[in-house]
Amino acid sequence: MAKDDTKGESLNDAAVISAFKDKTKEMFHELDGMDPETIEANVKNIVQGIVNDYGMDVTIEDVVVSGSRCRGMEEKGADLDVVLYYSGSVREDDLFNTLNQGNIIMGGVKLDINTISQEQHGSLSEYLTGVEAYLTEKQAQIIQEAQQHNTEITYTVAECGEFHSMGAYYEGIATIEEAKALFEGIRESHSNTIPAVGINIHEAGTPEIDDVQMDVLYGNSIDLDDLRYVPQIWHDQEGLSKIGQIIDAFPDAKVVGELPGLTVQDRAQPDMDAVKPVYVDEAAKLAAEIDRFSSDFDPYEYKDTVDNWELQVQNIADDIRNGNSADYKKYLGTVIEESDNIEDVRKAAELLVKLAEYKPLAKVEELEEVNLNQIDNVLSNTVPKSEERRKNRQAEQERLEELQRIEEEERKRRARGERPSLRARLAAKKAIVAANSAVPQRETQRQVQNEPVKPQIEL
Repeated sequence: MAKDDTKGESLNDAAVISAFKDKTKEMFHELDGMDPETIEANVKNIVQGIVNDYGMDVTIEDVVVSGSRCRGMEEKGADLDVVLYYSGSVREDDLFNTLNQGNIIMGGVKLDINTISQEQHGSLSEYLTGVEAYLTEKQAQIIQEAQQHNTEITYTVAECGEFHSMGAYYEGIATIEEAKALFEGIRESHSNTIPAVGINIHEAGTPEIDDVQMDVLYGNSIDLDDLRYVPQIWHDQEGLSKIGQIIDAFPDAKVVGELPGLTVQDRAQPDMDAVKPVYVDEAAKLAAEIDRFSSDFDPYEYKDTVDNWELQVQNIADDIRNGNSADYKKYLGTVIEESDNIEDVRKAAELLVKLAEYKPLAKVEELEEVNLNQIDNVLSNTVPKSEERRKNRQAEQERLEELQRIEEEERKRRARGERPSLRARLAAKKAIVAANSAVPQRETQRQVQNEPVKPQIEL
């Protein structure tokens, strides 16, 4: 009978732990592409390595993500808390001090490992039950405080979304219609800045300097993922409603993320192949895929650096047609090498294969019948003079030096822990294109020879 009771308790413990983890998986905001299961597996490996190095009598029983992040209530930059449940002779405080002495960073934030042993705390399920009760109470308190505050929420419009002091800044706007009119007026004035529409929350009885302001629409993008770091908005139904009105007022804006507990007017995502007239060949379609990937991979970098996505796609397409895809291959290769997100790696690899399979000279042959005798073995170009060949080699050397400079900049970005920047590569490429524009095109450089040029094979 005792054995059956023990078995029942074990099953109940497992059910409590599983339920806690399932709820965490549902409410957790991915940290640098990592979900709770990935984080728990990584923590196990880290702890096991430290335990082995110190020769400690520790057996890892389980690792569970806990703290505010496990219920999606974290503030921006909050630590990542995990519970390490273990057995062995090592005291909890001794193991805690050993594991946390090195300030381990995971996903860009500090990792806090809370050590719990069977000998001192009993079962893990009992501990997690207490954690769940505390988090539920904390969440209710946050919501109650947000509802009790006498707040006034208005719209803001900034001529420069990045620096509000640069250009006109309008606040205290009562309606979304007025805010939209101001925004459209700024955009039509062809300003060099990126305008923004936001909301401002003022609590009665407090100085205006304590107001909470957040830009929601920046240029042509709405990023809702940042909302979770602003509890005054995240837990305020009126604030969320105002943001929903901004989303509905700008149906062409790209929306990243979702609003919590609020249904926003459904709107179909535009078919990019249908709305972009630049999609006339495979190069343009591939360029659009690369542009879309760079936007999804790092929306913050893309939002800050790309002013006109149509022009961006056209520039990439021109490079692909002309065989200047080395920068994009390097960018995608860096993503494959450094990203922890398997979906990003898969998509980057797919685009890399498409770039490798695309034959720029073949496309030119189909459109203009101008080639290097690589397709139909029919001579349709002339051979460049020796002086022109020398200039070509010199221009190529300059291009290679410029690419080396770009690679060095990217290496420094990676050393600083920053993501690869596609926009930085495109900016540098403009200088390369400008330098090469003075070099005559190959199809006008060759002179007719009696013997055909030997076919070349591009790998």
